[in-house]
Amino acid sequence: MPKIKHFFIHDIAKDLQVKLQKASKKHRSVCAFAIFIEGDEYHAVVPEFDNEKEKKRDICMLIRVLGHDKDLCHEFSQFVVPPARFHKREEKKAHKAQHVILS
Repeated sequence: MPKIKHFFIHDIAKDLQVKLQKASKKHRSVCAFAIFIEGDEYHAVVPEFDNEKEKKRDICMLIRVLGHDKDLCHEFSQFVVPPARFHKREEKKAHKAQHVILS
């Protein structure tokens, strides 16, 4: 049974990706981040940016949306912030280890 669900989340994500690509051709302001999770399987839909200016604009749009909805911001921070902190700590450890080796 999990195999059916596994394919199901990937199909949903791919369908969403196709619809977003069609929408973005008509409307330049389309920006979407989505993560589909089923057990240990996941599928992430993340926009591709042509340049840094476009990326900053879309990130500012996302921050504006989160800033206007306290509940949404809280829910978003519950699953984004802890892993982000973990990865930052791992990068700091690797950086520190590299400097110790070089010394």
